Amino acid sequence: MSDKPTIDQKLSNNIKQYGLQVLHVMADDTGPGFSYSIGLFESYGHPEIIIIGLKQQLAHKLINNMANDVKKGKIYTSLKYEAGILDNFNCYLIKVEKSN
Repeated sequence: MSDKPTIDQKLSNNIKQYGLQVLHVMADDTGPGFSYSIGLFESYGHPEIIIIGLKQQLAHKLINNMANDVKKGKIYTSLKYEAGILDNFNCYLIKVEKSN
C-alpha cells in the first residue's frame, strides 16, 4: 500500500488549506478549454467559478484573485458586469445550470 495521497485526498487537503482547488480541462474537438474552482461553496457558501476560453495560467490567476475577494466577503452575482476582475475589461457573469 502506498503512502502517496490519492487525487481525492490532495483535492480535499487543498480545499481545507486554501479554501478551494482550481482544475483545468484542455480544449478538444468538442469545445474550448476551461478552468474551474472546487471548494468555494463548501468553504464559503459561494458558487463555484468557471472561466472558459482563456489560457490556463491566466484563468487560474483570475479564479484565485476572485476567490481571495470571496474570502474577504465579496459575493459575485450572475447577470451582472464586474469591472475589477480583469484590468481594462468588464466581465459579464452568468449562472451555469447544474446540468452542465
